[in-house]
Amino acid sequence: MQHLHNHLYISEQIQPGDLPALRAQGITQIICHRPDGEDATQPAFADIAAAADALGIRTLHVPVAGGQFSPDAVAQTRAALADGAPTLMFCK
Repeated sequence: MQHLHNHLYISEQIQPGDLPALRAQGITQIICHRPDGEDATQPAFADIAAAADALGIRTLHVPVAGGQFSPDAVAQTRAALADGAPTLMFCK
């Protein structure tokens, strides 16, 4: 996990089993920018969301293709970050 700014962090793909440690580090929101099925070894976003929900971590799935953020994806991400919650955004 790399610290970007204030309460914003980024990382590569996470696994459902990573969530307890992320919660212990203060993460209260996760934003996934990776499309489901991009790689055969990645977990489905629904599995990450279910594990996160059990720990009280909010999740948002805003998949982008090839790192191309549409105006809608940018708007959704900005809205999710507006409250300053400690957030981890991940992609491939």
